[in-house]
Amino acid sequence: QPESSSELDNSVTVRYLAEGAANVVFSLIPYDQYAPSSNELPFVFCAPGTYTVCPRSDLISKVLRVSKKGEKLLSCDIIKQGFENQIRPHFQNGFDQHLMNHDLISLDILALTELDIMLARQSQHNTGSRSLPQRNGITSRILSPHYGILLPNLSSIPNQSFTIEIKPKWLAQSPTAPKHSYRCRTCAMRAMVRYKQNKTGKEYDICPLHLVSGNVKYIKRFVHGKYLEAAYSWPEPVLAAPDEDELVDTMTDYLATGPGHALLQHLKHLQVSNDPNGVLKLDKTGDSAQRSDIISQLRLAMTLRDCSLFVSARLGPTLSIEKRPRIVLSVDSKLGDLDFKSVEKVDDWDKKEMELIHGGWY
Repeated sequence: QPESSSELDNSVTVRYLAEGAANVVFSLIPYDQYAPSSNELPFVFCAPGTYTVCPRSDLISKVLRVSKKGEKLLSCDIIKQGFENQIRPHFQNGFDQHLMNHDLISLDILALTELDIMLARQSQHNTGSRSLPQRNGITSRILSPHYGILLPNLSSIPNQSFTIEIKPKWLAQSPTAPKHSYRCRTCAMRAMVRYKQNKTGKEYDICPLHLVSGNVKYIKRFVHGKYLEAAYSWPEPVLAAPDEDELVDTMTDYLATGPGHALLQHLKHLQVSNDPNGVLKLDKTGDSAQRSDIISQLRLAMTLRDCSLFVSARLGPTLSIEKRPRIVLSVDSKLGDLDFKSVEKVDDWDKKEMELIHGGWY
């Protein structure tokens, strides 16, 4: 918490934004000391190992990600280390522009407890399943201690930017899929999960093999579905101009033939080259050092099969004020969820592949 007027001027409010199985994401908003909410406290951030306060201007364009506690979940410092050592080296020759900087940030016990309260309050709002902890400085019961990670905020902003999230998944068929498979690895998994949950899929879901091939028909349908999903869920229009056709066409071109297509091809290459044989064909009795290298490559391939691709269209200046405004669109993309997978996941991957094969889901 801020201890001086200078620190208060650089403080932010932290609000719950989203939650996954392994982490929680909080948005950072300028703290207004003259109109504070009864439930919101000011936060200041310092780089790990320093007492230098980060300027507010560097924070409000980012989100704070904090890992949850769990036996197979990684803490933020381990995630940062894995990203720099295991992921970044594979994105050279221009592909590094698609990576997000992971800024490690220190969290003291008071800050962590406050984040824990926000998470518990959100869960209580959704399901009523968690009781609220007290602000007594105890270590969080839910979140992993010591560190968080600051990442760029890629959220859509009405009339300024529009972002869709894509899970590229398996961009090539599983090496151990049955010879005459009807479904790819991702579509097989989707079918199994939907059957177990008694759910139907979204009409605009896209097969990763169509995505990576640059199939304009399926990519356009997918992007348009994402646009409509946002348009129906937002409290205000996604954009005033250009019309949705121009937006959808521009993002489709980016993924089908542009830099997004090149990135997907690069991801496919990394997935295939680091897992040419499949988890079921791991040599469990061979040389330990060689097996360790193979497992490390498998972990990299599985990390890249579980990442997210955020494609953002930014709206430029209008070209006409007399007629309906035409907006120049620029499109770029960033990869997220690049946590290097734990070696403890190998048995889970093995069991999942066996279930897909023996259950006839391919």
